Amino acid sequence: EATNERDEFFGIPRLTEIYKDSCVRGDSLEGTIDTIMKAVDTYSEVPKDQEDDQTMVLIKHI
Repeated sequence: EATNERDEFFGIPRLTEIYKDSCVRGDSLEGTIDTIMKAVDTYSEVPKDQEDDQTMVLIKHI
């Protein structure tokens, strides 16, 4: 779980809001992934050493 410098978690509510906003904008699957990854990096105040791997799975309903 990504944290900021105050050790506060990024959290599911924040992730959900970013995902919803991306869907409303009509972002592509790749665009949604990019938006989420950038938001996590910004929240985590990157650059800093990444302590764990990052995995994301999005499923496109067609």
